[in-house]
Amino acid sequence: MIDLRTIPWMGFCRWLGTGAVVCMVGGLVSVTRATETKPRERKVTKEEMPRIVATEPANVLKTFQQARGFQLELVASEPLVADPVAACFDEMGRMYVAEMHGYPFSQEPTKLNPDGGGLSNAGIIRVLEDTDGDGRMDRSEVFADQISWPTSVCCYRGGIFVLAPQYLYYLKDTDGDNRADVREVVLSGFGRDNVQSVTNGLQWGIDNRIYFAAGRNPKELLHRKQPLFSTNGFDLKFDPMTEEFERITGGLQFGHTMDDWGTRFVCSNSNHIQQVIFRERYLARNPYYVAPNAIRSIATDGSSARVFRASPPEPWRIIRQKWRAEAKGYKLVLNKEGIWEFRPLDPTLKTEGIPTEYPVGYFTSATGVTIYRGNAYPKEFRGNAFIGDVGGNLVHRKRIYNKDIVYQAERADAGEEFVRSSDNWFRPVNFVNAPDGTLFVLDMYRETVEHPYSIPDAIKEFLHLTSGKERGRIYRLVSPGMKRIEVQFPGKLNQEQQVRQLGSDNGWIRYTAQRLLWEQSDRRIVPLIEKFLASTDRPLGRLHALYTLKGLNALKKSHVLRGLKDPHPRVKAHAVRLAESFLRHSPEVLESLLDLCDDNNKHVLFQLAFTLGESRDDRAIRGLAGMAVRVGDHPEIQSALLSSAGESAGRLIDLIIRDGNALSKNHVPQILAQLASMIGTYPETTSAVGLLSDVTSPQVPLALQQRLLAGLGEGLSRRGTSLSVLLEEDQVPKKFRGQLADRFRHAARVAKDDQYPLDDRTAAIQFLGFADWILAREPLRMFLSPQVLQPLQMAAVQSMAVQDSDQVGDDLLQEWSGYSPRVRRSVVDAILSRSDRIQILLTAIESDFIKPSEIERDKKQTLMNHPQAAIRSRSRNLFDSEVNSNRAEVVNNFQDVLDIQGDVERGKKVFGEKCAICHQVGDIGYRVAPNLSSVQNKSPEDLLIAILDPNREAQPNFNVYTLVTGQGRVYTGIIVTETTNSLTLQRAEAKQDVIFRMNIDTLTSTGMSLMPEGLEKDLSRQDLADVISFVKSIRTP
Repeated sequence: MIDLRTIPWMGFCRWLGTGAVVCMVGGLVSVTRATETKPRERKVTKEEMPRIVATEPANVLKTFQQARGFQLELVASEPLVADPVAACFDEMGRMYVAEMHGYPFSQEPTKLNPDGGGLSNAGIIRVLEDTDGDGRMDRSEVFADQISWPTSVCCYRGGIFVLAPQYLYYLKDTDGDNRADVREVVLSGFGRDNVQSVTNGLQWGIDNRIYFAAGRNPKELLHRKQPLFSTNGFDLKFDPMTEEFERITGGLQFGHTMDDWGTRFVCSNSNHIQQVIFRERYLARNPYYVAPNAIRSIATDGSSARVFRASPPEPWRIIRQKWRAEAKGYKLVLNKEGIWEFRPLDPTLKTEGIPTEYPVGYFTSATGVTIYRGNAYPKEFRGNAFIGDVGGNLVHRKRIYNKDIVYQAERADAGEEFVRSSDNWFRPVNFVNAPDGTLFVLDMYRETVEHPYSIPDAIKEFLHLTSGKERGRIYRLVSPGMKRIEVQFPGKLNQEQQVRQLGSDNGWIRYTAQRLLWEQSDRRIVPLIEKFLASTDRPLGRLHALYTLKGLNALKKSHVLRGLKDPHPRVKAHAVRLAESFLRHSPEVLESLLDLCDDNNKHVLFQLAFTLGESRDDRAIRGLAGMAVRVGDHPEIQSALLSSAGESAGRLIDLIIRDGNALSKNHVPQILAQLASMIGTYPETTSAVGLLSDVTSPQVPLALQQRLLAGLGEGLSRRGTSLSVLLEEDQVPKKFRGQLADRFRHAARVAKDDQYPLDDRTAAIQFLGFADWILAREPLRMFLSPQVLQPLQMAAVQSMAVQDSDQVGDDLLQEWSGYSPRVRRSVVDAILSRSDRIQILLTAIESDFIKPSEIERDKKQTLMNHPQAAIRSRSRNLFDSEVNSNRAEVVNNFQDVLDIQGDVERGKKVFGEKCAICHQVGDIGYRVAPNLSSVQNKSPEDLLIAILDPNREAQPNFNVYTLVTGQGRVYTGIIVTETTNSLTLQRAEAKQDVIFRMNIDTLTSTGMSLMPEGLEKDLSRQDLADVISFVKSIRTP
């Protein structure tokens, strides 16, 4: 626990202008109410905002607490370096540092900074050197300047690539003066709207390519002034020799790293470690398959995990505390768990009714996720992930468990952080694996690091948002008893020595040696690499040797065959990937791959499922079919198999069904249904007709027939057609129409018969959604009755929604008065997908058959922002007057809510009724909107603003999009998955719509949150106070 009395600005009492005395003494903050005055103005004075004093470099090490006996060593500080946000070491040990002096204001007007006015081209690339070998940098030179917002650097052929949005530069010093005289613009067009979402993270990959995170500011790129492609929702990699660029899975914020095996990790502010699971290259090759989320949060303690900071809350945060505290008397303490909490001075008050004010306790600004790949620390630290939380002034550590395809990241330091500082200026934005096997910490060292847009104007007026731009520190993490390693810099060695370095325990050495061997492109070194490959007992050495040979165009079939028998499963998995270039010409390689179909390692099977899809040989398809049966319930391997199906889905279905063991496996029907869905999306109908023939065979069990036909119908609907339309094709034999009609009639009988299990009845109703409307209408309508079980009602609504008949809208609304709120929501969802149905809904509201209050607020928002002008106009006439468009005025008018005592149990009920359709807490609700596990980071005022003015700080990845298909269907939701071939939109209740890009007519961002404006019309002031109390009571497990 930190003693706040030691902080210069914490040992005083003062009178607050609203009639409260705040005393800050001895590690607590107490506020005593002097008078009860309403309404009160939110004002801040200069006296209430004392500056936080910076700690000079000579004293800064005293501010740190480190776990496990580690220490920090100061490697460089101002004036040698300032504002460091990224760095890399060249082969001679020189350190290139990106100094982002323009942060946080853009020099040009942007959405979040409409006035512009930031420092113009203030960024610097600096080169640091330790000339006397004492471990501290003593030479600093400006390598390049006149750059705006440099965020990353990466060495290549004696120069460096620099990301500085909007550009990717290549800089090089050709005359030896440590000053770049070559400056080439390789790419241009990266977005700059949000400074915390810009492109970053240049990293060399094992495959001799440079990877980087493209950020969340979508723009169209130009490659040397020629159009390239958009980066929206993707990251990039490129071959620096050929400058061939490729979109890869990604699209998050600041932070990008890889482990020794090439697995990529990224992060965002409140989701501190995420793993890239699927490679975009594999997903893009199959335009008929929709993969699940390609990026997964892997922290076992949650995406917004608890953190244990040592620094006190900044004065501006205390101001926000004052605003909440003036209505009641209470104190702020740091509890035994290291979390700030409020405790009432009046023992009659409920503890949960007193909210915490400080965003201290959970990740709010995760950045720079980095996997440690050095050899200076004990083995238990290798492969650990290190993440900075710049708002919390700390470095967090995770142990990574990589046995499964989806890793697990577990907190490594119980009840503390690996590094934490009492100095609020400590801003660990990034990390670097250094040549000496240690990890370097880059400290931007700023007085304030938060995005200006997230700070209230009244407070921001007194903040010094660029203070510290002339400061910065770089630290080395040192383990107990660590002996300094004498570095053999690859740039000072001959080629034979560089080959040996491919087996180093130090990841920086291995990657740098491989890079140099590849850059030299000298094939005379190939025999030495081959000898090393055959002799080394180090798995990572064999891995680097294989990829070095690949980069030199010297990889042979014999190398791959050796790799496919490697004793280490991760080397073997990479050999499977490297085998892809031999598949078309080498039956021996294919046979060796097929021998691995029974391998017991998940990583091998995962890669094998992708790689076999690169072959069109029927033996490869048979191998995939066999794997599909044997793979079991491993969804990632199943997804890899499905991505490989391509236009062979029908053949795979046939092979799987013919396998005598297949139908006894619980996972097989789901795989078959997804293959059938792919066939439905094929542009030609021959395969779909063939599937109809196979499905209606007497040898196929009736339940499986239904699953396959439902899958086929789903695929056809994604293509904008249906089973009934398919049956009208001339090439479809009439007998199929009759057989299919029999299946639908059977489904109708099952649905009506309460002797069948509820799941079977629900599946039968869902199946009827693909039937001809004339056949399906009456069976579906009967399940709309209020006497029907709700799961059956919901299934009937969903099945009617996919029908094209113009009678659907009237039929759905006929039973409106008897619907429950949840069913009403589904009915409105079904209606909003078609313009003709919307007109029927609006007429029903205008005629008072449906009350405007019966339409939920988010649906009204969707209607008032509809892409069709006529619908938009009618909707605004009906609903616009309900909501005050001046949301700041609304927030101000509801400030008295913050003085109302909330009740957690009542708030839980309100949450379940109004919020749970998009938010999840425990078993309540759906996970659509941002995770609420970090709500302890939000003050009640912040939460009130989020409820009443949800678009003020809406995160771009939670913006609602409106998509119109070529067939006229309208979909709305947030984009949760985006691939080269498809988009997946998610809406309330976690319902998802998959739309193939070939069917998209228009896609438009509404610029609005999924959470609607105007909730004050649906909630009383007491409701608002209650739900805020409930949300503030949430604790992570």
